[in-house]
Amino acid sequence: SAPAASRTIALVVPAIFGIWILILWEALTRGGGVPFVLLPPPSSIGARIVTSTKILAADFVQTVVKAVLIGYLIGTLSGFIVAVLADRFRFFAAGLLPIGNMVAALPMIGISTIMVIWLGFAWHSKAAVVVVITFFPMLVNSLAGLKEADPRALDVLRTLHASRWEIFRDLRFPGSMPFFFAGLRIALPLSVVGA
Repeated sequence: SAPAASRTIALVVPAIFGIWILILWEALTRGGGVPFVLLPPPSSIGARIVTSTKILAADFVQTVVKAVLIGYLIGTLSGFIVAVLADRFRFFAAGLLPIGNMVAALPMIGISTIMVIWLGFAWHSKAAVVVVITFFPMLVNSLAGLKEADPRALDVLRTLHASRWEIFRDLRFPGSMPFFFAGLRIALPLSVVGA
């Protein structure tokens, strides 16, 4: 059938292209006498991966499981909670958003160096960098989402004497979900790069 053939072609063509890239890479590095330190051939990289699985597994746990996941959860959750507080208390937003802009302008190397000095070389410093990097995008997106409540629906709820909690629960929180998920999507690659 046509859809199955097009899916097969969509998988086979990039695979063939990738294999040719690896073959050319191998041939150029070995035939050209490129030092292994500068650019190792793919066969050497594959052999090294196979012989270093225990170290790579430990590094994966240290970086991804501990630093990325924990930092991502803490950064995004705290960013959302602070956005809810900043939406409720305007002075909170006025104080935090300039700090967020300043932190966003800081180079990641500077943030990571400070965290290593404060927390050491363990996974805690990596997780702290992830928290700092993911907190502000989540804060800004969530705050924007909470402010996007439909004014007509807000008027209706106020006419019905809805409490602040009811307005948040029934209007602001559900309306902010697209912004919330956009913040999560922005923060995820940042967390991996930060760790």
